[in-house]
Amino acid sequence: KAYDELLAVDAMKDRFLANVSHEMRSPLTVIIGAATFLRDYEGDPAERREMAEGILESSQALDRLVSGLLRVARLDAGDDVALENVAPADVVAEALSVAGAEGRASVRFDPRIAGCPADPVRLARALANLLDNALKFGPAAEPVELCVSPCVLKRSGAAIAGVAFVVLDRGPG
Repeated sequence: KAYDELLAVDAMKDRFLANVSHEMRSPLTVIIGAATFLRDYEGDPAERREMAEGILESSQALDRLVSGLLRVARLDAGDDVALENVAPADVVAEALSVAGAEGRASVRFDPRIAGCPADPVRLARALANLLDNALKFGPAAEPVELCVSPCVLKRSGAAIAGVAFVVLDRGPG
């Protein structure tokens, strides 16, 4: 049984690395292609600026991926997660920006919502991933909705006030 569990964990690690490699290749391809073209390009300054902006955006995307991997490594090593009281509206704004979902997703906040203890970077990234998947795999004509409401979490027999982030799309998943 232990051997089977190790094989399952090893397979999960392989899938994770394959996914990370794929996710890192997309921005790298843009960076390398645009930088190579830009190096020899002597044309319109506006086009040069557009290519440079593409390089910058892809570099930032790659930086976010690497930062995420480093956070996973720190967590795996047992480092503590720094929690702070965050405003859900700030997390949602960051997630919408990262996912490129501004104006493409409707957001509803329950008026009773309050701050919550969280790692704001990780929470915004997780929410951005959900939004990104909903936009990618949901029907283009159907809206993506994000609802933010208070919830109660039960931990160690105690009730803890929390925040629920719910992403709704009309895709097949």
